Amino acid sequence: FVMCSTVDPNWSMALEARLAQHGILYVDGPISGGAARAASGQMTMMTAATPAAYAAADVLLFPSHFDPFANVTVEALKHGLPVVTTAENGGCEVIRDGYNGWVVESPLEIERMADALVRLSAEPVLAALKANAAESARQCRLEDRLRDIEQILEGAARRRADPQAR
Repeated sequence: FVMCSTVDPNWSMALEARLAQHGILYVDGPISGGAARAASGQMTMMTAATPAAYAAADVLLFPSHFDPFANVTVEALKHGLPVVTTAENGGCEVIRDGYNGWVVESPLEIERMADALVRLSAEPVLAALKANAAESARQCRLEDRLRDIEQILEGAARRRADPQAR
């Protein structure tokens, strides 16, 4: 079972058909306003997945066209879901190909995404990546990222105060 959120129904149907050939159930997740509003140019936002949705899913597919860092990436990892996403999602920084998911260059690469999902359909691969996903999330703590940002800002302030320190 693949949980996904898209705004293009044609993209979604193409991937669903490709995965059905391998017996993989694909469910396009909810977006507020639905695909019709998104297609008309109105702003839409993915609604938050419930704990039950994460528990029912085997993998998160997030074919982002642009997102500085989609929180759903780490949320899915926290729930033990491998993530297949794009290089357009800043969250791809926490995904290691074949370890806790896969990253493809473009959301238009339906075949590459489908290939990653087919690899995940093998039970030993899925079990290993689920365990790795949960471990990866433990390494993505907010406190650690805030400390990193604080250190960067302190370093910049020191360099500004003392240009010779560069």
